Amino acid sequence: MADNSDILVAFDLDDTLYKECEYVRSGYRYVARRLARELRVPAEGLLEIVESDNVGGRHPFDVLFEYTDGNVSVERMVGMYREHVPFITLPDVSADCLVRLASAGCTLALITDGRHTGQWNKIRALAIERYIDGRLISVSADIGADKTLPLPWERMQELTPGCTRRWYIGDNPLKDFHHPNLMGWNTVMLRDDGRNIKTQHVDLPESYRARFEIDSLGELPPLVTG
Repeated sequence: MADNSDILVAFDLDDTLYKECEYVRSGYRYVARRLARELRVPAEGLLEIVESDNVGGRHPFDVLFEYTDGNVSVERMVGMYREHVPFITLPDVSADCLVRLASAGCTLALITDGRHTGQWNKIRALAIERYIDGRLISVSADIGADKTLPLPWERMQELTPGCTRRWYIGDNPLKDFHHPNLMGWNTVMLRDDGRNIKTQHVDLPESYRARFEIDSLGELPPLVTG
């Protein structure tokens, strides 16, 4: 078996290891159910609002605010959403990819942007620490820098000095690939399957483009270790 102990494979979280739309759906449903309990009203009407594709281009929380006669502010709903423990699961293809890479001897890491509570609630709901050492999980709010800056990748290099072959896997060309490209990492974009929150169709300089593109994380282990 080849020695892959010098390979670091770092992942983005949202729309890479799982679909962020599932988190959004979980948050909306949580807010609707919590409002129903607090206001002592049936949950069905509130759930119908947050699950509807036809709210006239308005944010569901604005519609909920009117539906509940302004008894709960939009700001408070946003707070509920951000603090909620999501009902999300790690897709089988993601779990299998992580297991295959770890079994091949690669070091796994996570570099993600977001608020501390929200991102860690996702990480724990997805049981990411079952696959990735918590010391190699980087959340922008915790380190004081997001992926528009080089620090997340610089810090990960410092944490994994024995890894000389480095990969970053993400979905967002605006911020996932520029800095690791400049630092000599291999970069991989997981193509949008139609459910991504952010578009991949943006006109950007070459340095912002991933070196490789894949349609499924199932394609990643042979690409990394082959």
